[in-house]
Amino acid sequence: MNLYHSAMEHCALPEGLEQRLRERALHTPPVTARAVFRPRGFAPKALLAAILAVVFTVSVGAVVAWDAVFQTRFGRGAAATPMAEAAFQDVNVSAVCGNVTVTVRQALSDDKTIYLVLDYQLPDAVDRAAVAAAQESETAFVRPPEISFYATGDVNWTDVAEAAQGTDWADPTAALAFRPLSPLAPYAFHGGSSSGGESRGYDSKTNTLTYLQYFTTEGTQTLSAQPLTLLVTPPVLETGGALLPLSDTPATITFQPAYTAQTLSGSTREEAGIFHANVTLSPFAICVETRRGIYADVKALRQDTALVLRSGETLAISSLSASYGGSSSGPSDKQLLSSASFTAHFSNLLDVRTVKAVRIGDVEISLS
Repeated sequence: MNLYHSAMEHCALPEGLEQRLRERALHTPPVTARAVFRPRGFAPKALLAAILAVVFTVSVGAVVAWDAVFQTRFGRGAAATPMAEAAFQDVNVSAVCGNVTVTVRQALSDDKTIYLVLDYQLPDAVDRAAVAAAQESETAFVRPPEISFYATGDVNWTDVAEAAQGTDWADPTAALAFRPLSPLAPYAFHGGSSSGGESRGYDSKTNTLTYLQYFTTEGTQTLSAQPLTLLVTPPVLETGGALLPLSDTPATITFQPAYTAQTLSGSTREEAGIFHANVTLSPFAICVETRRGIYADVKALRQDTALVLRSGETLAISSLSASYGGSSSGPSDKQLLSSASFTAHFSNLLDVRTVKAVRIGDVEISLS
C-alpha cells in the first residue's frame, strides 16, 4: 500500500492548516548565526516542507527501522509485516568489559525466542589487517564467540572475568567447560533451549565484528520476566595453523527484552499409554515435544508436523523452517522413540494470528 496516498485519503489535514503553515514559514526571520549561502527562497520552502513532512509522518505512523542484518535474514519487506512492530526492540545497549566493548543494537523477540544484532569491538592491540584478511580468506578464519543466555540482571563482569582466569580460549572446548564454572551458571534457562548464530562481517575502521544471534527457551520461563544477560567468549583468529584469541576474557551484557509479540501453545490430553504432545508456536519458531512416541526419529516427527490455518490451508513445518534441532530418548532408531522433540526456526516471520492448530500426523492440537 502507498502510505502517502493512504494518509491523504484517511487522515485529512485540518482546514486551512497548509495556508497557515505556509504564511508562518514565509515570515520566519532568516538565520544569521552562520554565513551559509542558499538560493533565494530556499530557507522558507525548506522549513515549510519539513513542517508538512512532520505532519504527514505523524498521520501515517512510523515505519520500523530494522537493521540491515535483520533485513538480510528475514527479507526487506519483513519490517512491514503484521508481526514486525510487535516483535521489534531498538536496544542500543553497550558494555565495556576490559579491553572490549559489546553492543546489542536491535532485537526481535517474543515470549520464547529472540534474535539480536551483536557488535563485538576488538581491543586496540588486535591486528586489524589480519582480521580483515581472515574474513576474506579461504584458509584463515575468525571463529565466532560462544554466546550463552541467562535469566538475570544481577551480574558483575569483574566476577565473571576473575572466574575465567587461566582459561585457554584457543581450545574449542574451553567455552563449554567454563559455563558451569561461571557465576552466571545458576541463572541458565531450564527446560532445554536452542541457539545459533552467524557472522555478519568486520568493520576495520571501528575494529568491530558483527553477529546475528538467536536463542529459544523450551522451558516454562519467558524472556521478558527478568533482564537477559549474554555471556560472550572471545573470538579466535585461526590462520596458518595458529590459534589466537582476540581477547583474554569473556564479556557480559545485560538488557531488558521488551515486545508485545506473543506465543501460542497447546497440548493433547495426557493419558497413560497414549501419545502426548506439547506445542509452542511463535512468529519465529515452533517447539514440539512428544512422549509415548509414534516416531522412530526426530526428522520423521518434523516431517509429519504442519500448521493448520484458520483459512483451512495446511503448511508443512519442513517447508517453513530454515533450521531445526532436536533430541530424543528411547530404543534404537529402528523402533519407536519414547520421547522426541524439536525446535524449528522459520525462514520468514509468521503471523500467528492466522494459525488455528498444529497437526502431528492424525492428531490436531488447538492453540491458544
